[in-house]
Amino acid sequence: MSCNLFASSKRRGITPVVDGAIDTIQTATKPVVHVVRRGETLSTIAGKYKDVTYQDIAKANDITNPNSIYVDQRLKIPNQTSTPIPTTPTKPKPTHKPISDDTSTGGNKGSGCEKCYCKKQGIVDSSCNGKGKSISNSDYEVLANELGVEKEVLKAVALTETGSRGSFQRQSPKHATILYERHYMKKLLNQKYSISHIQELENKYPNLIGKPGNYGTYSAQLIKLKEAKKIDYDSAIQSCSWGRFQVMGISYKYLYKTPKELEEAMNMCETQHLALFKEYCKHKKGLIPAMKRRDWAKIAYLYNGKNYKKNNYDIKMKNYYLKLKKAWK
Repeated sequence: MSCNLFASSKRRGITPVVDGAIDTIQTATKPVVHVVRRGETLSTIAGKYKDVTYQDIAKANDITNPNSIYVDQRLKIPNQTSTPIPTTPTKPKPTHKPISDDTSTGGNKGSGCEKCYCKKQGIVDSSCNGKGKSISNSDYEVLANELGVEKEVLKAVALTETGSRGSFQRQSPKHATILYERHYMKKLLNQKYSISHIQELENKYPNLIGKPGNYGTYSAQLIKLKEAKKIDYDSAIQSCSWGRFQVMGISYKYLYKTPKELEEAMNMCETQHLALFKEYCKHKKGLIPAMKRRDWAKIAYLYNGKNYKKNNYDIKMKNYYLKLKKAWK
């Protein structure tokens, strides 16, 4: 069993750190102490030492919940009298060549990216080499047959969610269409930090943490995501709805190992938007039956929440469906 939970920022404040750095304090008689850095997990920390498992580290530090580790936390590494393996701090080779904007990791010209989530998931036989793949009407038809739902219903959801905006709100560097939800951020942070710390953060960043609403402009969403990542990287990604179907980032576990993987896939490939939508439909109780009945109010409620009527999601969905029944395009 491995732990895929990233270390969160320390409760007393947020301090950006560089991934991959290793700090140790050691003597001839005292155990090695490892200082946690952003992005590290108990599993990755254990991998830097000889003959130590993440369970050993958890036990040595009385950690019952692997998600409780945080940046700058000092962890005793049992049965160690030497420096980590390797002894020279190294930065792992990224799967994707980084681009200048840290809110986007999708495939771009010259990126040299060879990852293809669609191939990994068995959707395609050959890799796109980071170029991504667009959704076609035949893709909707295949998914419709699999779910037992009319293809027009599935596409009507996409058009209701993003309409003319499409799947990507920026092409260079490529970035999926997103909507940042500050109440999701607050909910996720509540699972990690004390009430007093959350209140402090909310007072300091009212546009990023708080009650539903205050969405701002379309272009402001990328700025909000970038700033929210400085508070808590994983929570920020999970607090956005992503891509053509605007599936929330908290659904990353349906298809990916980490929120970061979801971000990479959404920014790279429109077919991944459809793949995540498929998994969301399968996991959201009652959604597929509502789609089969064309119960627009129920679909909108399950997909958009109790306030769906404010934006007439049910009416928009029905109208798109009727147009698509007349002309499938």
